[in-house]
Amino acid sequence: MSNLDFLKSPKPNDIVDKNYRTYQEQKSLDFITNYKGNSLFRDWHETIRWDMTEDTRSVFWKHYDNVSGLTPEESTKQEITATLDKLKYTQTPYERLYILQEVNAESRDEVVDHFMPMLTELQEYFSTDYAHKGSISYNQSLSQALTGLFNTEEILDALVPESIHAKDIQTIERYDKLSLAKIVNGRVTVPDKDGKPIIGSNLRYEEVVNSPDADEQFATQVSSYPIIQRHVKPFLDISRKITQDSKRQADTALFNSIDKLEEHDVAPVIVNMLDYRDNDTGKTVQKGIRTLLDNSPQQDKKRVAARVTGNILGAIYKRSAL
Repeated sequence: MSNLDFLKSPKPNDIVDKNYRTYQEQKSLDFITNYKGNSLFRDWHETIRWDMTEDTRSVFWKHYDNVSGLTPEESTKQEITATLDKLKYTQTPYERLYILQEVNAESRDEVVDHFMPMLTELQEYFSTDYAHKGSISYNQSLSQALTGLFNTEEILDALVPESIHAKDIQTIERYDKLSLAKIVNGRVTVPDKDGKPIIGSNLRYEEVVNSPDADEQFATQVSSYPIIQRHVKPFLDISRKITQDSKRQADTALFNSIDKLEEHDVAPVIVNMLDYRDNDTGKTVQKGIRTLLDNSPQQDKKRVAARVTGNILGAIYKRSAL
């Protein structure tokens, strides 16, 4: 036996299918051969129960023609007529689909071919319908997952663009890992094999266990982005507002403690307060300088005022160029 002989050996499934087909065929032949009654077709049809498979279908119809007394053409016409009668009494596309699927699985080739255009049209209709229902279900599921992700005291990094945050989530969702996602240090992450957070955009295919295939990833990428974008934008707006509020609190706290700061720190603190539109520029600068001078030695006041004013003007000019 050569090393390649195993390729020629029949597989167990093939052996079983062949034996099963032979068994059914022989059972039918034995009945026909030994029949002593007066209505062969009726009794054969009621007695011999065929397990209709792709292998046994053609054999069944060969025996059917032998015992029915009809030619294959007559039998085909008869079955087409009977199927059309069934379809007349259906009320929904589902009912018609069920009937034609049975025809496709059990009828002779000529009948299958006759109804194939109708079956194909129904299958395409339901394929579209299922895809639509699936899309609705997916959108709802993704929206719920994103709502859960953003139901946290953590915020997104306000300095990272919206598109990058969306890409973090989209990459995680592409790899079907959104259930593991958390916001860590302002970015959406998932844990690596050691439990350390990986930013979504940094995930790589080879690092993901049980990653979906390319077609599924592509479909997810296409369908998920609009939903992700809709959820990221308002949460990022909230995160930026929180960040701005925190910045203002810190800036205000420093401004109110100017008298405790080093002289070279004063100008940036005063200029930072000019970011807030409800602050009057002139009054803010005056107040900051006055607070500093009130706590400076009398002999140094003029020099301090000149240096700080110059630093403020320089800082304002530099910021205006940004």
